[in-house]
Amino acid sequence: MLEQRIQQHFIDSADLKYQSAQSLSKPIAAAVQAVLACVTSGGKVLACGNGGSAAD
Repeated sequence: MLEQRIQQHFIDSADLKYQSAQSLSKPIAAAVQAVLACVTSGGKVLACGNGGSAAD
């Protein structure tokens, strides 16, 4: 019973990653192209946040 629950968590995680790859690959590629175009044309990219991710 416990092993089945653990396996299901892995399966659910893999399914979510697959769905994310399907829906996010195009927008991420577009964002990368925009950043590259900016940098290669002499521009700069500014990033900001509250630093919360640094603890992860």
